Amino acid sequence: MEAEYYLPHLAHATMEPLVATGNLKTVQWTIWAPTQNPRRCRKPSGSAGHPQGKCNLPTVTMLGGGFGRKSKPDYVAEAAVLSKKVGKPVKVVWSAKTT
Repeated sequence: MEAEYYLPHLAHATMEPLVATGNLKTVQWTIWAPTQNPRRCRKPSGSAGHPQGKCNLPTVTMLGGGFGRKSKPDYVAEAAVLSKKVGKPVKVVWSAKTT
């Protein structure tokens, strides 16, 4: 059996999908994420209309090779906004696009 795989060069590609779990309550914003920059993850709570001072530093889960990509909290921002909209904890997983 033979197989050939091709992927273009991707800068800052991680070894697993970007994922974050957020729980935006009226008093406190809590997040769980494999991140390389926990302090920067506080900013997305502001994009959800929540004061940054009310955001806990995230619980940092195992990071399976971030290579710089997990220093940007855009995937955390989605968890913040969605959690506020549905009023419950939300887990966001970015899947890799295949062609």
